[in-house]
This record gives sequence, C-alpha cells and structure tokens, in this order.
Amino acid sequence: MYTSIKGIYENGLLTFSKPAPNIEKSEVLVTFLNEDKPKKKRVPRILKRLGEL
Repeated sequence: MYTSIKGIYENGLLTFSKPAPNIEKSEVLVTFLNEDKPKKKRVPRILKRLGEL
C-alpha cells in the first residue's frame, strides 16, 4: 500500500504536514514539485467566443 504525505523542503530539512505512519522501515520516493513557473489559467473556448461578441 502507498501513502502520500504533503510536506515542505526548506534549507535541507523535510517537514511533513501530518505525522508519518508508524512504520519501522520503508523505502520512500520523494518528488519535488517545481513552483517556479506561474500556472496559466485555462479559459474555456465558449468564454473566448463570448468575449468576441
């Protein structure tokens, strides 16, 4: 079974947003989310058409 826990990595430390499950030993996979790029908001095509009227 997989368990995902959100957290923050800052200055070499990883801080979880909630406690980790009580597991004696486990392999983990850490994924760093790139937040450097601003997220583009998708505008539905119908709204684009209404703006042309």
